[in-house]
Parts: sequence; structure tokens; C-alpha cells
Amino acid sequence: MTIRITNSEAELKSFPSSQSIYLLSSEELEDKSFEDNIVLFRLQTENQLINLSEPYSYNLGFIKETFDRVNLTFITSKIGDDYSIQCKPKELLNLDSTYCLSINKTLSSKFLTLTKNNSKSNSNINVKLKDNFNIKSQSILKIVETSFITGSKNIANLLFDGRAITLDVRSKNKILSNNVEVTLEDTIYVKDEEFIIDIDPHTEQEEDLLAYIHTVNSKSINPIPKEEVPNRVSNLDIINYYNTLNKTEVIKIERSIPKYLRSNVFSIKLPEGYKIKKDGTFKATVSLVFNNYLLEQLKLYDSSKKYICVISVDDFDNEVIIEVSYTNNPLQIEPVVFDLTNLED
Repeated sequence: MTIRITNSEAELKSFPSSQSIYLLSSEELEDKSFEDNIVLFRLQTENQLINLSEPYSYNLGFIKETFDRVNLTFITSKIGDDYSIQCKPKELLNLDSTYCLSINKTLSSKFLTLTKNNSKSNSNINVKLKDNFNIKSQSILKIVETSFITGSKNIANLLFDGRAITLDVRSKNKILSNNVEVTLEDTIYVKDEEFIIDIDPHTEQEEDLLAYIHTVNSKSINPIPKEEVPNRVSNLDIINYYNTLNKTEVIKIERSIPKYLRSNVFSIKLPEGYKIKKDGTFKATVSLVFNNYLLEQLKLYDSSKKYICVISVDDFDNEVIIEVSYTNNPLQIEPVVFDLTNLED
């Protein structure tokens, strides 16, 4: 199993205060172990510890600052055959400061599966390995009685690997069995709910990983958008791509100029190889010529009138002939209706 930081070296040396650290792993990692094994903390440097400028020209002045670990949020995603882990600080990093990211070698591939049987509520538990071990095992936690809550206590009765346990969740919510530490995170646990914890063999990285980060000196510097790692392209992908190209139909747009035969009849020359059938789709709209609203005032256009278009085909000249007429059919709703009775099926 290999884990590496995908932020560039240049970015680590000029790190925006709102940037995330990105890791890439060759295997899916156990997210339950992230908090204990991926740690970001601030380092102390000489210019942060002492100040020789006024008013401390002759005395060492110590700056009171905290250098605790930085709380992180972890977001995992699959990229091709690898797994990406975004380590996002919950608060902005200090400007012009040096940090260290420490990844412990005990960070391992996914090994823990938690299953809840007889679920009767939204209750859940948090599971950690107290000591790192690499054998297949199973632990079962079963709720014997529904949580009993009083003004100052929250009593839970349960069986953990067959051992009866009674505890006050408000004062103690952690229990340990076979190196598996369980934390009861919720208030109510309902009778007969059962949590099954499966531990599988897993792999670890060979050594600890350290990376040093120096932040920029201005909040106005924003992170560069992270580009996704491209998937690997196989020979089969290339072949499938070109097969798709070969099967793609090229649609050619043909335009024809109508030829007027009478005032309400015109023809359209069909391109070679084209035919008009009854199952074709025809659309038409009715509007003022050149949007000239004067036509309506001069009674040369009546928007209430409806039309019928009779379509036929001249096979000799390969032309479509369209005759447009007014219709008095009271049942016609559409402004234009096509009569295709003269066309082939």
C-alpha cells in the first residue's frame, strides 16, 4: 500500500490559508483511523518565539501563542483505481506559519465493517481499535434493555461479546473488549438492537510520512482549483472510442428553396434519396409577414382563421407539393392541420 501527497511542492511552500491537503492511496483506507493517524500541527520557529524589536530592545519578549494540532475534516473519493483523501482544516491556517503533516504508518487499508441488526432507532456507535492487530475477528454488542433516563443518569444495559455491562452513558460511554473500543454516541438505545463489528486482516504503509507546509502571508490568496487525477486509458478504451466514431451517423442538412405554382400552392425539390411518407413529422406556425402589424389593421391578416395543408408528391420531378387553404371545420383546434392522405405509407 502506498500513500502520497498530491499537492505540488511549490504549493506546499506557499500554502493558501484555506487550502486542503490531498492524499492519494493505492488502497481504500480505514476512515475510522484517520483522526488518530493523520495529524496536522503548527511548528514553532525562532521569530515566533522571541522579538528583539522595540520595546524589547534589551529583553527577550515571548509571544503567547498556541501550537496545538489542527482539527481536520476528511472527505474520501475514488479516482480510477486509487482513492483520494481530502484533509480540510476546520479553521483557516495562520498566515506566514509552518505546519507539519504527520501520517502514521499504522494508517491501514479498510478493515472494519459495522452492521446494525434489528434497528429500531437512529442510534449508532463509534468503533476504534485500541491496539493495532491484524487478525480476523468479530465482536457483538447487543442492547438488553431500552435506555433508562432520569434527571441525572442515562443507564444502558447491554451484552458485549457475551459480557453483561451496565453503565451510565452520561459519565462513561466507552467500553473495551478484545482490543475493540466502542463509544456509545447517542442517548437512546432500544432493546434487542444489535451491532456486529467485523475486523478483517489489513495492510499498512511501510513507514511514517511527514510533509512540511508554509502558509502565505495574505488571506486574499485563494487555492488553485484541484484538478482531478485522470483515469488510465487502456487499449480497449481506445478501440471502443474509434468504434464509436465509425458508427456515428453524419447528419447533413439540406436546404431547398420553395417554388410558387399558384398563390396558395408551392413545391419543394427533395434532395436525392429523400422521400416523404405519412409517418413524417410536419410543423407549421402562422404569423404576420415581416411582423407587419398594419396587415391586421388593413384586414389582410386574420389571426382567428385556421388552415389546412394538403401535401402530395410529384414522383417524376421528386417534388413535394403543398397547397394551403382556409378551413371552416369547427372541430379543428390547431391553427394548421396537415392532410397526408396522398402520401405513401
